[in-house]
Amino acid sequence: DELVSSAILLLNAGHEATVHQTGNAVHSILAQGGDPRRFFTSPEATAATVEECLRFDAPLHMFMRYAYEEIEIAPGIVVRPGQTIGLLLGMANHDPHAF
Repeated sequence: DELVSSAILLLNAGHEATVHQTGNAVHSILAQGGDPRRFFTSPEATAATVEECLRFDAPLHMFMRYAYEEIEIAPGIVVRPGQTIGLLLGMANHDPHAF
């Protein structure tokens, strides 16, 4: 029972992320206007388009993690063992200083 439950959970989790990413990518490409085929003119262009779609509008925007040891992530901001940290990938992937 537990094995079947775990298998169903993994299938659904992977399926949902894939469906959302595909929808996000199609929307992003079509929102650019013009002929969408221009993003797929070569294997390299296709790979770059896929990478950019994954970065720009990922299906999951936040991951929660726990600190294992104390760390100062910025001046005066200390995270202690056991504290939860939210990694906001959706925000990081839109940082104008990085992209």
